[in-house]
Amino acid sequence: MEEIFCDDILPVDGDGVWLIYQKDKMFIDFEECARNYAIENNLSQSRCVATRDVMKHKFIFFTMPKTIVIFKNSFWKDVLLGKSAINKFHKLQKEIICAGYSSYDLS
Repeated sequence: MEEIFCDDILPVDGDGVWLIYQKDKMFIDFEECARNYAIENNLSQSRCVATRDVMKHKFIFFTMPKTIVIFKNSFWKDVLLGKSAINKFHKLQKEIICAGYSSYDLS
């Protein structure tokens, strides 16, 4: 599993989402994740792309291998600008839903 500490989220383009971390970008393909979730759970199809834990500000996407996305508060400036870990977590959750997919709650 790859673990990334996400700094920001770019808007969803319908197929997935771009995450920014350590000045790099990573694309999460929602269709691939939904397919992998369905296979792992013996389903014919699914719209679920990840599990999520709001208490840990974390998503685990069903990429191959799985990708763990964690949001952490890095500076007080982020909190004051509305870019706290919980705000980024909810932003990603909203982007997943707006794209027509879901995530499974573990908290």
